[in-house]
Amino acid sequence: GKKLITVTIRETPYHTARNTNCQAWWSFLKTLDSSKYKIVIIPDTNNLSNNVFEGFECCWIASIDVLFRTAIYRKAYLNMFQIGGTINTASFSNSPFLATYQFHTGELDPAASERWFRGVGAIDPNEGHQHAMWKKNQYIAWQLDTVDILEETFKKYTDEFPEKPVLPVEEHGFQSTLHKQLACQVAFEYVQEKSIIQVEQEDIDTLKAIVNLMPNFIDPRYMLAMIGGQVGEFNTAIQLFDDCINLLETEFCVYSDSSEIDLYKTFR
Repeated sequence: GKKLITVTIRETPYHTARNTNCQAWWSFLKTLDSSKYKIVIIPDTNNLSNNVFEGFECCWIASIDVLFRTAIYRKAYLNMFQIGGTINTASFSNSPFLATYQFHTGELDPAASERWFRGVGAIDPNEGHQHAMWKKNQYIAWQLDTVDILEETFKKYTDEFPEKPVLPVEEHGFQSTLHKQLACQVAFEYVQEKSIIQVEQEDIDTLKAIVNLMPNFIDPRYMLAMIGGQVGEFNTAIQLFDDCINLLETEFCVYSDSSEIDLYKTFR
């Protein structure tokens, strides 16, 4: 039978620069072989009456029922987006997708800025990073959704995945040293803020994972040492403090606020 392709529309009255370029998508979809692909449009919940895609089937129930949306994403050969919040439904359900997105350097829309992607998303759009935990058939093209870009990225995707892969699909993993560093720094910031209230085992496990991924990152070692001292693991704490002091004599990496920590005041 035909391969199912969904196109999810973003059409909101806020941050409109991120909205779907409906005319470009319509023109692109008209180039696809209708004998090979079944196209289903999922309108934005904000505007179920969008009639730009006349001639294509719309699935309004997927716009208002998240479980139905998840089901159709999982069924599809490919789900296509101009990135919006709905892409999380596809990513967390292991559904295949191809998304376009143009980030910017300003602060008018913080969640679309390079700073946000680096400091929160732990990826650098300039490097073309994909989220490490995403599958290889879950992909962002960091470009505007023009007809040419849509055609180019669609061809690249279908060449790599001519058929829908059987789960599980390999993850992207870290794509560069910078990518790994961003992930470790964002994870450390999360644990640091979260642990103000209470330190849990998952926080300790996260810190240990950061140390393994980025051995020259002093702060997670220092935090583990502090935790060790608090719970009576004195030998472990002393060893971790020793490691921190030794790292200060090498090419080390620190979190941006680390200058206020006693370790740096004493030994630098």
